[in-house]
Amino acid sequence: MRSEAEAIEVGTSGARPRHARTTRAGAARADTSGPDSSGPGTTGPDTSGAGAAGRSRTGRPTPTEAAEITARLRRAAVEIFLRDGYDRTTMEAVAQAAGITKRTLYARFPDKRTLFLSVISWALARHENDPVELDTVPDDLAEGLTVIARSLLARAVDPDLVALHRMAIAEAARFPEFAAHSRTLAWSPRLQAVMSLLRRHIERGTIVVDDVEIAAEQFIALVSMSPAWLATFGVTRDPEVSERHLRHAVALFLNGVRRRGDAGLPASRSR
Repeated sequence: MRSEAEAIEVGTSGARPRHARTTRAGAARADTSGPDSSGPGTTGPDTSGAGAAGRSRTGRPTPTEAAEITARLRRAAVEIFLRDGYDRTTMEAVAQAAGITKRTLYARFPDKRTLFLSVISWALARHENDPVELDTVPDDLAEGLTVIARSLLARAVDPDLVALHRMAIAEAARFPEFAAHSRTLAWSPRLQAVMSLLRRHIERGTIVVDDVEIAAEQFIALVSMSPAWLATFGVTRDPEVSERHLRHAVALFLNGVRRRGDAGLPASRSR
């Protein structure tokens, strides 16, 4: 004898095969997996896009959405690597922080090593390549070098850059790629600004420099190497002390490159 519920079902929608019915409990169980539960482990729905309306007809993110996902992923990964270190960071934690699924993360980076190398290198390059507007650097040699030196010093003790350098140094043995990357970073806008300034004064005959690139590198080291090393250990100088060191470094460098008899300073000599 059929139950009242079965009689109503047959009367309203027609008889259906017994195996086609789904109980409420069964429907609840079938829905517990949530969206996108397949693949290399997911962390729930991907909230990285702007919804179905903003996606392409294929269901893939638009170029704008993809760029936003990448930017958010990079920032989240750098923050977690700096906070937890390489060994304790998980791909799941990065995906959760970025608001994307693990499937989306693995589609871009197949493993944690690849992710680490990519985002830390990106973060270092992003900080290093903030442009220096050459037209804001005074043409006067001493004033121009002082302006560039202040930019160098500010970056040497920047907390975000210090944290990134600590991480890169700590993992250098495990990631030799950082050594090659650090050489490319040496060709920075600040190095180019120093070289450009020196070349102009070489052409005017006010200074003598045998190798402009080496001279520029030595100027950068003279200004920022010691403050950067101290900052790695959490030591920073007082502003007045920093300024005195900076001015002394500029004067020392000028003393080495000016022609003999210019402002009473001896000229450098080739060796």
